Amino acid sequence: QVFVDGKLKDVTLPDMPEQNHWHQWVDAALGGSQTQSNFGFAGRMCEILSLGALASRFPNQKLAYDARKMTFPDFPEANQYVRGAYRSGWDVPGLELS
Repeated sequence: QVFVDGKLKDVTLPDMPEQNHWHQWVDAALGGSQTQSNFGFAGRMCEILSLGALASRFPNQKLAYDARKMTFPDFPEANQYVRGAYRSGWDVPGLELS
């Protein structure tokens, strides 16, 4: 969590290794340690940034997001921007977008 009770939490970030992200990726692909911005971290960051862009469509509207359900329970109008529909033939087997 970055905010607790509406206040910015004091967070200390780990030092970045003296290595660029391309080399980190290659090392991880060869079985080394995870990259600094692995999918577990970067996926959540991408979701947060996307939600910020979505929120700009609804100025002055308080939005409460349910991350587990990927919905805005109190503002269904915003839900249409959370997920898209695949065109016929481009769907991903096993991935349900409901």
